[in-house]
Amino acid sequence: MYWETSSDTHNEEVSKAMSRNTFEDILKYLHVCDNLTLDENDKFGKVRPLWLLPNKRWIHAFPKDANVSIDEAMVPYYGHHGAKIQIHIHGKAISFGYKVWCLCSRLGYLVQEEPYQGASTGNTNLELGVGGAVLTNFHMDSTAYILDNFFTSVRLLEELKSKGHYCTGTIRSNRIEKASLEEVSTLKKKVRGSYSQLTDTDSGITLIRYHDSNIVTYSIRVAPGTSPKRLKKRVCDDIRLDGLNLVIVKIMTQIRCGECHKNTTMKCKKFNVGCHVHCSEMFHSR
Repeated sequence: MYWETSSDTHNEEVSKAMSRNTFEDILKYLHVCDNLTLDENDKFGKVRPLWLLPNKRWIHAFPKDANVSIDEAMVPYYGHHGAKIQIHIHGKAISFGYKVWCLCSRLGYLVQEEPYQGASTGNTNLELGVGGAVLTNFHMDSTAYILDNFFTSVRLLEELKSKGHYCTGTIRSNRIEKASLEEVSTLKKKVRGSYSQLTDTDSGITLIRYHDSNIVTYSIRVAPGTSPKRLKKRVCDDIRLDGLNLVIVKIMTQIRCGECHKNTTMKCKKFNVGCHVHCSEMFHSR
């Protein structure tokens, strides 16, 4: 990258100090660990120190945010080496390469990462599955995890509780440990906003099945909170009708239009409210 001719990546100091071919020769013969003591079960054993060192530095400089989440990221690679752990994920901006589990704060700070090695990745606890085992292998102080349904399970929440962590996430219906939540088919027949809730007083784990645009099940274990407050999201008319800085931008996800109430991928940047282009004039004039 430093030897590219593009102005945003080219580094003159690096390219003058060493040619690209010389750099590649050094990488070819450079070893960061002893090949005689490699872990046979670690497919990234030869570069493991290069993962451990930044992880140590990142967690040392971590700004101690209260909430962190974990998800996958792709490292682009189209070569022939490591074909057994190279994967393709359809729909990703980078669809071919290595998958890496990334633990990040809500502001995007990368706290920890772990390369995906197949079904055995971090699987030191078979009861938690691949996702749960990866999460428990990260060494964090007491924090709150925000998870999607790939990771969340009742057993994982119990494991995190024993380590002093909190957790909130969507959970798959086959992981609720036979909890007697209201059936999906029954809840679908009720009005939107209906829900079924169960709380285990011993573990403090709460399961909620909620009727939104679809049926969603949540698993929650959080610290005792305060009573919920109602927040007013309606845009003030004096601001909405002032005719200033009304810019419609395209976004990645769908939201509801503030005028026609249909889904759209456009929004008013000033108010952060969904708005079709053809609805913009009406929305900002009455």
